[in-house]
Amino acid sequence: MMNHRSRIGHSANFATLLTVSGYGNTFANLYFMHGRGNAANLNCLDVTGPRNSFINCHFGGPMHATEGGTVGYDLVRLESCEIYFKNCFFGIDTVACTTPQLVEFGAQAEPPISVFDDCIFLVQGNSNVRFLKVNAGAGRGLAIFRNCQFINLGTAMDYAIDGAGLNNFRLLFDSCCTFAGCTDIVEAAYEAYVYMGHGTARAATRR
Repeated sequence: MMNHRSRIGHSANFATLLTVSGYGNTFANLYFMHGRGNAANLNCLDVTGPRNSFINCHFGGPMHATEGGTVGYDLVRLESCEIYFKNCFFGIDTVACTTPQLVEFGAQAEPPISVFDDCIFLVQGNSNVRFLKVNAGAGRGLAIFRNCQFINLGTAMDYAIDGAGLNNFRLLFDSCCTFAGCTDIVEAAYEAYVYMGHGTARAATRR
């Protein structure tokens, strides 16, 4: 799942390394290496087209402390509907992060539904870092996580999820999902919009 020989990196600075704007594409067995020491590098992957799939891909980043400390950094940004991830790996553990999130659900024209199967989210973060962020403009939608592990090897996050955009947008984690290295899953005000196995995300819940 990690560090595939087939890889995509960058030797210049880009606000977004790769934008997937097409419809119904499949990307498989790829390693995306993001971050080279410039605050202009804010995003590895931005999916703006619908019905794209990513199979056995590693989205590695941020790979430099500059990007890892830049406000507004999102490793993967999802801005379209019906996106699928299978056996994918998000993040790395070799660079300490102080501000970013691994996956952000952004604003989009169509109601988004995303599915993550058997994925791992790994970061060396601190109290300000989040695994997931729901943008305030995300609108109505749903993200489903099945058998996914969320692991922070740094100082404990305050919350695993930045839920500012939760309301009509919901997050569902099945009973096989695990969170480690975070004090709580989501702020109390957003617990009703995060479903955990057979219930909602409670304060101080760690699974």
